[in-house]
Amino acid sequence: MSWIEAHPLQLTASISDTVREEISDSVIAGIIKGLGAEDIASSITQFYEEQSQWRALRIARTEVIIGYAEASLEGYRQSGVV
Repeated sequence: MSWIEAHPLQLTASISDTVREEISDSVIAGIIKGLGAEDIASSITQFYEEQSQWRALRIARTEVIIGYAEASLEGYRQSGVV
């Protein structure tokens, strides 16, 4: 969670900082609640007028995947195996 909070929507360059923070907060809240990418996407469709569901789902999937990948890497580092 700390990585996602520190690197909100790192790969999304076409949105304002305010919207980036609001979407990031929605993604983080969804992850904390244990929601899947589609449910998280539903919570962020309000930020897009055209192709909203498609864009929201793409962002949600990307953020969830990056977050879990970073968490896995940190787990490996902390385990002392890597």
